[in-house]
Amino acid sequence: MRLRQIQFIKHIVEECPQTRYKGGIERLHKGDDEAMDWLSKTNVRLEIYYELFLLLLSFLFFILCLFNFAFHQ
Repeated sequence: MRLRQIQFIKHIVEECPQTRYKGGIERLHKGDDEAMDWLSKTNVRLEIYYELFLLLLSFLFFILCLFNFAFHQ
């Protein structure tokens, strides 16, 4: 992501009094029910969805690597 996009997301999620998420970007990445509720109520379309997708994809890749390691020992 470009620096401007990251700064914009950081402003909306952490700094803007009207839209900020009390847990910040780190907690938002956890994707719990509270984070999903905040995302659904936020009127601004964020690239957080993309970031959450990448986080999920990374997690799935990690699990596949663990299975691969476990079965090839």
